[in-house]
Order: sequence, then C-alpha cells, then structure tokens
Amino acid sequence: MNRYKKIGNDIKLYREKISLPLSEMSARTGIATSKLLKIEEGNVIYNFKTLEKISVCLKVQLKDLLNIE
Repeated sequence: MNRYKKIGNDIKLYREKISLPLSEMSARTGIATSKLLKIEEGNVIYNFKTLEKISVCLKVQLKDLLNIE
C-alpha cells in the first residue's frame, strides 16, 4: 500500500469512527466532497494545508495521520 492510500484509509477510519459523513466533513473543511473521496481512496496528491484541515476536522493530531512517532 502506498503512503497516500495508507493515509487515506486512516482518514476514512477516523471519519467513520466519529460517524461523520463526507458531506459534513466537506462543509467543515471547505474541501469538495469529491476530493475528500479521492483522498480517502488514495487517488489524489494533496498538500500539507489540506491534511491539516482534515486533521482539525477529525480532531486527530497530524502526526497520527502521517504515522509519525
């Protein structure tokens, strides 16, 4: 599994854990639902700012999304 797919999969797991629909996540982050779906699937390259918005929305530390100890 490549890094983008791993991070995307983790984002989806965190989102589902708090029962947050993609549409609500989109509204909270300002990121289009279609882009969020592509991120979760690992099919798009994103920047640090995008990942930061997602981590704030999910209330997860960025280091946890990046799997950094």
